[in-house]
This record gives sequence, C-alpha cells and structure tokens, in this order.
Amino acid sequence: MAASHRRRGLGTRLLHSVLAVARGLGCVEAWVLTDRENTAAIRLYTVAGSTEAPSDHAMFTFRLDGGVSGAAWSDAAATEAEPPATYERGQGRRISSITNRPHESRAFLLQWPVRVGRLLNLVFDDRGDAVPAQREIRADFDRETIVIYQAYAPVIADAALKAQRFVSTFSFQRMTWIKPSFLWLMHRSNWGQKSGQERILAVRIKRAGWDKALSLAVSTFFEPSVFCSAQEWQEEFARALVHVQRDPERSLRGAGLSYYSIQVGLSRHIIREYVEEWITSIEDLTARVKKIYGLLQGGKADKVKCHLPPERVYPVNPEIAGRVRIEV
Repeated sequence: MAASHRRRGLGTRLLHSVLAVARGLGCVEAWVLTDRENTAAIRLYTVAGSTEAPSDHAMFTFRLDGGVSGAAWSDAAATEAEPPATYERGQGRRISSITNRPHESRAFLLQWPVRVGRLLNLVFDDRGDAVPAQREIRADFDRETIVIYQAYAPVIADAALKAQRFVSTFSFQRMTWIKPSFLWLMHRSNWGQKSGQERILAVRIKRAGWDKALSLAVSTFFEPSVFCSAQEWQEEFARALVHVQRDPERSLRGAGLSYYSIQVGLSRHIIREYVEEWITSIEDLTARVKKIYGLLQGGKADKVKCHLPPERVYPVNPEIAGRVRIEV
C-alpha cells in the first residue's frame, strides 16, 4: 500500500474482498506469508481472523468454509466475481491449487485485479489513487484556504481576475454553485468548450467560509436520517441560505464514477459575504485546461496526471457532516 494511502482501511477492504472471491470459488483455505518485521501486516492478518503458523516467517491461514474468518465476512460480493468459464467450481479447493492448472490459473490471475477492484470499487482513478468513499469531500486545500472551481464567460472572468474578486459583471441576485472537484467542472463545462463557460477559474476561499457554508446547508433532497419528515425538510430547505447536492464524480473522459462530488449553492443572501469576505485569490486555469484537453484529444491521457490539481480528503466537523451526510 502506498504510504499516502495507509491507515485508511484500504488494506482491510482489499483483504476482505480477495477472501470473498476465493470463498465464492469454493476455496476452503488461504495462506499469506510475511516477514516477522512487518508488524503492520501481522496486525492486519491477525485482526482479520487468521491463525498464525509456527515458522521463521509469519504464515497466516484463513478458513473460508465457515471457520473463523469465513464467519466474519459476507459473501454477498462474491457473486460478482464469477470465475472464468474454463475454471470449474469445486469443494475443498485451496487458493494454492490455482497453480495446478496453468492455462486456467493464468486466465483467473490475469482477471484477479479487475475482479477485486470491481468488488471494492477500488479501481484507480485518473490520478492513480484508490477510489474514495462515496460521500467524502475531496479538495485542494491548505491550513487556511480551500480551492473551488467555476466556469464563466470572458467578460466575468476578466473582471474577476483583475479585481481578485467578483464585481458588477457577476450576478449577486441568484444562487451560485461552488465546487471543489476539478474534473466535475470539466465535465460540466466540457473542458471550457461550452458557450459562456470558456474561462475556468480556481477561486481560493477561506476554509472558515467554506465550513460556514456547510454548517448552513440543507440537502436538495430529503434525507430520512436527518429530518423527521419530508415536510420538515421542505420547510428547512425553503429557509436555507445554502443548498448542497451531490452528483457522480467524473473521470477524465467524463464518465460517471461510483462516488460523488459535492456542490454547494450559495443563495443571494450570502453571496456578498462569499465575494467580500471569503475569497483570498482568483487564478485563471484556462490555459492549463486547454493543455489537458489537448493531451486527451491526442490520446495522451497518461501524461495528464501531472497537470491535474491535487485533491485529498477534506476534514469536516462530525456534527456538520452528519447534517449533510458527508463521510468523515
């Protein structure tokens, strides 16, 4: 596991699904070997329910036929990982027996990463990172500020860049939506190709302002775990200064992904505060966007990653997160 993704439960989820796949194939036992010095791996396998064998190395065995580890994990996902047609199911099989049939085991092993990835939603995104939780916020942020992205016509963008805040060319009388996901905005604006969205701006605002917006937000749809009734939600929604909604995150090619991107809608009652108190700087990303788009059009998606803005999980106060259903 890459150092940047440790201590996020990814190893546990991966192990969980590998064993579920094996159990779905009829395997009854699995082994894993690690060095005695690898205390993190030893802790993971022990907590997951394996039994350790006496050895100079640490060998752990998982029972898959209703034993200790089998009872702890669900097989529901295993049905999504049917083995290749040439690979027969059987009873009493061990994972190591895959190697006894070279042609069939090669077919299985070649598909193994894809199968496990689909089970976990741990396919890798366009930044090479493991796909995150469905409802977490991902953003480019530092200790004091967070970056949100917006697309505008040149007349609005030029004035905003010159003043380093939005001015009279910007509408203060209607809700404006701010988004911390770069790729979602690329999908929305078609990489700056849509009329009126030709200029892509990175607006850096104070985290205190962003957090305030989240604290005032009401979701655009009824959340039974938050509101007692649909009527209560409707009344709160009508009074809310801020709305929040989620849309599927997007890949470089614009495909919808299995997790969400958050959008925060600021009503006309709070836009002035956003413009005059929250914004710290505005940067024009149009040239960068055009470069990325050119690489994609030229079939050079592998060269795009270094041009994408960095995004990582944004910490949210648990009380606020519960109100707008954000995973923390």
